[in-house]
Amino acid sequence: MRKILSGLFAFCGAGLALLMQVGPHDAATNFCNWMPFWQPCQQSLSNWFDRWAWTFPTTLLGAALILCLSPFAIRVLRRPGGRPRSRPDWPIFHVIDYVVNDSKATLKQPRKPWIEEYGPFKGRRMIEGGVEHMDALNNVNTMLVDGRLQIWGHREIPSHIAFQFENLLREIPKSYWEHWTLHPLMCFHESKTRSQTVLIPGHLSTESGYSGLMLCRQQVQFLWTRKSAWRRLTERLRRKQRITYWPKLETIGDSVGRF
Repeated sequence: MRKILSGLFAFCGAGLALLMQVGPHDAATNFCNWMPFWQPCQQSLSNWFDRWAWTFPTTLLGAALILCLSPFAIRVLRRPGGRPRSRPDWPIFHVIDYVVNDSKATLKQPRKPWIEEYGPFKGRRMIEGGVEHMDALNNVNTMLVDGRLQIWGHREIPSHIAFQFENLLREIPKSYWEHWTLHPLMCFHESKTRSQTVLIPGHLSTESGYSGLMLCRQQVQFLWTRKSAWRRLTERLRRKQRITYWPKLETIGDSVGRF
């Protein structure tokens, strides 16, 4: 849809540029010369154009205005009043990546690299990683606690066999987050065999963990607005790299235990 709108906008822009450069009558004459039936077009042009000359620039200007305003109109129409329509269509790890790299959210930033002065890493250059992702995870967790964001997942089955989860994708109630929180490692990776929620230390609960967490794309983009098209374009032209979180799933291994 965006490519079609861009093409139409470019066509209208070219028409307006031609109109401003050579004048309405010459622009229409050139248009007839491009047509396969150019002779009948030019013969009927003089009488028609004297009467309806104003329609050509008016149509192009109206089309340009419609194309300029259409993205905003589509965004408004897709965003109903109140909370957007709920539908589980965005995995938790994609949500975190969107908040960090593609949204206007103001997140905590890592400190500048430093030389460690104490401990086993003394004299080494240290780099702090994952600060933006952990802050984005905390922001999502806050929205879940407040009930402003819905989330779905596969509930863990209490069994002597570890890591068994239901096939049913069910909505997690708001009360669940009084004792549970998002896992600080597993939520950055796709996980269907490990729980992506963990019990808050010091809390007791009869609930189970959830895996395969999904959120609603419209709700996420409603809470964290997407960067403007111009900003995304400039970042792409500057070849700005996306911020990634350092832990890899293979390095976590079994050391995370049963969270």
